[in-house]
Amino acid sequence: IINHGKVGIRVQGDVIPSKSVTNNGSITISGGEVGINQKSDNWLFTNNGTVTISNAIDILIRGGTNFTNNGTFKGNGIVGNGTSNDFICGGAGSTIAPGTSVGKLTFEETEDFTNIFLNIEINGSTTPGIDYDQVVVEDGPETNGHVTLTGATLNLSGSYVPVGGEVFNLLV
Repeated sequence: IINHGKVGIRVQGDVIPSKSVTNNGSITISGGEVGINQKSDNWLFTNNGTVTISNAIDILIRGGTNFTNNGTFKGNGIVGNGTSNDFICGGAGSTIAPGTSVGKLTFEETEDFTNIFLNIEINGSTTPGIDYDQVVVEDGPETNGHVTLTGATLNLSGSYVPVGGEVFNLLV
């Protein structure tokens, strides 16, 4: 999806009982203000494949409901809108990869990365989000910006060979 409008995917409407969208393939969204906008508390978005969101002006995922990642999520920008449980890592086998190459992925609330794969690319040492990937977990109105990493696997890639004493802030 090349999104030159406001929203790449909009899931909207008060639906009772709950409805869901499930991705078992690959979704790529580029541009617009919001990548995936879930406007109803009754919708659930489950990613079992790959979702890549780039160049969203405002926010990658905005939701009143849950985006559950059981597959691979790639993006460069902000996830969530300050409410808890907007983004849920499905656990074992799910992957978070900042950027579409190198980038910065910011979560607005506490995240549980238990048993996930965190793919980080390093192509330099100067600027996070430009030279190397970074994941940021911010304080939100409902939580204090904690991250759980129990059993998580860090996968490093890239062409850069670090020099002794260099520091990379991969998760802040």
